[in-house]
Amino acid sequence: MQFLAPLFLAALAAVAIPVILHLIQREKREATPFPSLMFLSRIPHKSTRRRRLRDLPLLALRVLALVLLAAAFARPLLERDRAARVAGAPAREMVLLLDRSYSMTLGDHWARAVAAARAEIARLGPADRMSIVAFDDGAGVAAQPTSDPAVLRAAVAGLAPGWSVTRYDPALRLAGNLLATSSLPRREVVLVSDYQRAGLGDGLETRLPAGVTLRSVALTSGAVANLAVAGVTFRREQFGGQERVTATARIVNTSERPVEHAAVSLLLDGRTLHTLPASAAPHAAATVAFPAFTLTRAVRGEVRLAADALPADDVQHFALAPGQAIDVLAVEGRAGASLFLSRALEVGGEPGFRVQVGRGAGGELAGTDVVVLNDARITRGEAARLRQFVAAGGGVIVALGPTASGSELADLLPGRPGQVVDRTQSGGAALGYLDLEHPVFELFRTPRSGDLAAPRFYRYRPLQVAATSDSSAVLARFDDGGVALAERRIGRGRVLAWASTFDREWNDLAVQPLFVPFLHELLKHAAGYAEPAAGRTVGEVVDARAGGLADDVDLLAVAPDGSRAEIPAGARALTLAQRGFYTVRPAAGEGQDAAVFAANVDVRESDLAALDPDSLAAAVRTAGDAAPRASAAALPAAELEKRQSLWWYLLAAALALLAVETALSNRASRAARRAREA
Repeated sequence: MQFLAPLFLAALAAVAIPVILHLIQREKREATPFPSLMFLSRIPHKSTRRRRLRDLPLLALRVLALVLLAAAFARPLLERDRAARVAGAPAREMVLLLDRSYSMTLGDHWARAVAAARAEIARLGPADRMSIVAFDDGAGVAAQPTSDPAVLRAAVAGLAPGWSVTRYDPALRLAGNLLATSSLPRREVVLVSDYQRAGLGDGLETRLPAGVTLRSVALTSGAVANLAVAGVTFRREQFGGQERVTATARIVNTSERPVEHAAVSLLLDGRTLHTLPASAAPHAAATVAFPAFTLTRAVRGEVRLAADALPADDVQHFALAPGQAIDVLAVEGRAGASLFLSRALEVGGEPGFRVQVGRGAGGELAGTDVVVLNDARITRGEAARLRQFVAAGGGVIVALGPTASGSELADLLPGRPGQVVDRTQSGGAALGYLDLEHPVFELFRTPRSGDLAAPRFYRYRPLQVAATSDSSAVLARFDDGGVALAERRIGRGRVLAWASTFDREWNDLAVQPLFVPFLHELLKHAAGYAEPAAGRTVGEVVDARAGGLADDVDLLAVAPDGSRAEIPAGARALTLAQRGFYTVRPAAGEGQDAAVFAANVDVRESDLAALDPDSLAAAVRTAGDAAPRASAAALPAAELEKRQSLWWYLLAAALALLAVETALSNRASRAARRAREA
């Protein structure tokens, strides 16, 4: 029981008035006439009845009436957890949504969330049912609908914050599905969260069923200082035959307070290399560039901040391996045909290129990423081996120069080479069409990135690509419509046919500034190269066989917490569910790890800006549905007291008691008068 105006309870002191009145002797003494008092001595009259309470029923009525009046003016209300029961409210179907994103590790948020969940369980009535849903970027049922508090408490005790971000949509959608099938008259969702604004994402799409109440338990801690490592980038350089790596960390201040001279450390395999200071204004970012280090073997690294209020985002893990280069075999049909190609690939870039020049493709292709047939003649047997090489994931680039033959490559090329076109007399042809959406030409989409219409092509051998081919595509054409570059997919690899040469024999492309970036992009695409991600994000699905393991090998994945999961032969997907390092190796052996994946939290969760719970409730309300009626546990005290109106009942009871007291008092007075008259 609570009182909105407890000062009125001071009026209970008036209870003493009827008690005092009942203690006072109110009987009148009758005087007896006597002729003379001179012979009588004065004797004081003593009465013991003055100290005794008389008419106890009347006294009880008067005291109780005064108590009820004082309580009515103090505006009482029942305890919140009993209000619905006393009012005879019908049974409820409840869904408790418990936020387990990593931001719930801030301060005492998780302890308060667990306490709030247990309090909701304690408020369940005998006919109520509750289910518990734990959510972050996804949602799952931790406890099916039940009325057993022990089951619900055990489900809450088994939960803990994870490493993912907050998303309200999946949780509210699951809650709506659970409530849609309920037959109970009252349906309610209780959302326990720190109400991060980032949890809305691009907006809410979920609408709760009509008549469902959404109640909020918002956990806030006020303004706190928080730094996060938002990412780490790497620049690789070759120096003195060794690979040097420069790591640059991006530090973000996600709070309202400035941070000065925070220590940021770079660690390799658990050993601290450098520690530098970083400062950031509120909601601003800073970069920290560490001195370069030499990379001679695969390493596991971290960029780490000193622990703050939210330690989950204070570290970024990364995995680096040396020798990120594309191995190229250039098969030339003319002496010196690969001079410009080799020199262009020697120019620095990421990745680097290791080029071997030969006169045939009959050698071992293991370890080769791309074969360039640079105006070369090959045998049918070599062509068959190259087709197998492409089907297994390799890349082949064919330059159709003057000495190249197309008949042996009929089963490999994306089209049939045509007759040589001579444009010498007209000043040469130009590239008239480019597929700028393709990875080979995507680099040249931006202004001042190079003019691919500038090179002149004096001779070329256009390709005749079938318009109905599903495996071939035209990437570039000359200004007369002839195909300049075409691509064909075979198995896991690709073949690209270039209708001219890579030297000055038929064009001047090799002496143009854009020759180097064009050739780099062409070979990277042929090799299927993708920049290896040094760090991944929790929740990301990766290729577990990225370390080069065959599809027919069973794999064993070891998570950061030491738990293990088998990946059967043929399967490739591995979901990164924890922060830290995942290692993958053959299940049959305990050799070196075939692949290492570094998983980090999504720093969008580090934004601690809060969301108004009322705006979320309005966003999920069904169109046309009235504003959700808050339950007794959600209403403020004044509103709850207004709905209960207990003061009116107390006042009516007090007036009724006073009326009864008046009637009994009058009756007693008349009886006493008649007794005296008799």
